[in-house]
Amino acid sequence: MKLTWRLMLALLFVGASSRTAVAQRPFQLWGNVTFDWLKGDRLTYSFDLEPKALVVVPAGSPEWRNLDLTPSVEYAATNWLDLTGEFVAGYTKQTDDENSLELTPRVGVRFHFLSRDLPTIVRQDPVTGRERLPKRRLVVRD
Repeated sequence: MKLTWRLMLALLFVGASSRTAVAQRPFQLWGNVTFDWLKGDRLTYSFDLEPKALVVVPAGSPEWRNLDLTPSVEYAATNWLDLTGEFVAGYTKQTDDENSLELTPRVGVRFHFLSRDLPTIVRQDPVTGRERLPKRRLVVRD
């Protein structure tokens, strides 16, 4: 595990320190942090913070940066259907003279065809002998 982190850091430093003789290439940095609050068996509140910025600005190009804030709510209506609602508030500095503000309400549904029918692996705590559920969950989205 430590070797993987060291390799990733080395690649990041090599990529950040390499320079092009002819022109400077743009480099963007994006982040995404999501906080979830479970409010019962069926209701979940979440807040998404997503900053983006053009870190390396080529000569003659304007700066660019963006910040999106997205509070949302999800309700599990059935075992195979979730109802979702969110509100995106985003600010973008597009050029030196132009900025924009985005306010977008969204509603939707999420279908779970296979994920609700998968068995849950329950493990026994070696110290107390009580059953415990897995602590981590992997979510893959495109």
